[in-house]
Amino acid sequence: MKIPPKDMKTGFIRYSTDIDLEEILLWLEDQDRASVDGTFHCNKNLTIESHNEGELLVYIDSETNKAIAYQWGGLITPGILEVRADKRRQGISKALEYRINEARINNNCLLRIQCEPASSIPFWKRMGFQLYGNNMNYAYRLLRKKHDLPDNGIGVPVKISFYPEQRKWNDNTLPIKTFTPYAVQTPNDYVYLSELIPFFDTTNEFRQDTVISIHVDGKLIYLDKAKYEEAIELGVSRDNGAFYLDKIKSNKAHKQT
Repeated sequence: MKIPPKDMKTGFIRYSTDIDLEEILLWLEDQDRASVDGTFHCNKNLTIESHNEGELLVYIDSETNKAIAYQWGGLITPGILEVRADKRRQGISKALEYRINEARINNNCLLRIQCEPASSIPFWKRMGFQLYGNNMNYAYRLLRKKHDLPDNGIGVPVKISFYPEQRKWNDNTLPIKTFTPYAVQTPNDYVYLSELIPFFDTTNEFRQDTVISIHVDGKLIYLDKAKYEEAIELGVSRDNGAFYLDKIKSNKAHKQT
């Protein structure tokens, strides 16, 4: 789902036209010839492909009516955000909030980017991203959401913990992250959480499977891998490498180790 174009003080954001693409390719070529740091002329074919698929987001300067920045990848798959060299450091990159809101509306909870050039790292940090990985030029951001709770629900304690895979065979394994959100249980035994609970394991170098435990009202109702069908039936969802929950189907029978 795409959100409507957004007006800003110096211009506006929308999806690209053929004219926008021509303008972007022109200044990419100029910047490449001038060896401008952080220009992505080498990725022009992917930029063209993104435009052809209707996924190239552009920032239009209100004075010239020309595209002076673009973004593709949606922050969900590896992508690019670039501002024309003479327009950098003018706050235009903050238009990235458009993409973040778009991801939130589409129920994406994990955003991931590659910080290239490395000089862009401070910007990404200001936008709420955290570095991870061995080479430290990748960053992620988890999107949180608050939920309105049903009026007919009764408050119930909930604890959700995420573990490395060895929790399957080692009871002494400590959780990587534990959440205790406010929650209410309705007469149909659904448990609604006051906020979306997201988890992304940045320490998982060996692609091990995440284990999740879920306690409702002091009772363990699930302890096993988050990817299993039983966990999905319970309410665990997956988005681009992250797991998340916003409600629990506590009236199901669940597998436990």
